[in-house]
Amino acid sequence: MAHAAHARSSTPRTGPVLTATWLGLTLGLLVGAIAVGQTHVGVRAGAATLLVMIAPLTIAIFVHAIRHGFGSKAAALLTALTFVATAFRLALL
Repeated sequence: MAHAAHARSSTPRTGPVLTATWLGLTLGLLVGAIAVGQTHVGVRAGAATLLVMIAPLTIAIFVHAIRHGFGSKAAALLTALTFVATAFRLALL
């Protein structure tokens, strides 16, 4: 029986969170925070959907980072500040 060389391992990759992950979350939060303030109802709905999906993901990434390492602490801090600023922005709407 042939074995596929490209088969994925059943064990998940663990390690510190990549800087690109932190920057991607930050960008998503910024885009959502800016777009939610637009006047077009479709843009606002899309932004709200983006933020509803990205908020639990951001929290999950922080939990993973606590367990396995933050990688870039500066990028993690930037993401945390953006997350808090987005929450305050939504509270003011």
